[in-house]
Amino acid sequence: MNSREKIEDAMRTLRDNGYYVENLWTIHDVQSVVECTDKEAMEIMHNAITDDNVMTEIWFAIKDYALTNKYRLKEDRNEEGDEFVAGCSGCGEDVNELDINGFCKKCNI
Repeated sequence: MNSREKIEDAMRTLRDNGYYVENLWTIHDVQSVVECTDKEAMEIMHNAITDDNVMTEIWFAIKDYALTNKYRLKEDRNEEGDEFVAGCSGCGEDVNELDINGFCKKCNI
């Protein structure tokens, strides 16, 4: 299996498990605009993608698209009545608690 086939197989596995994989970023995207090592590029990308403003905009866009297309949003409160905060689908940990690979630091989902 060549490299491209491995990537497509990995994407298929992720997609089959509920992950959105149609917009993936690589260190090469970062290195096309920044002079940096592979490790630095991964850190730059992680910090950019998990930035509070980016996360807020993604959640806004999801809800906006849903409302525009007549989907019903779930209640914006948690069990304690606090305002909803986007988080891990596995344990509910704050979305800012993701590791560099995008997995929850608490439950690894």
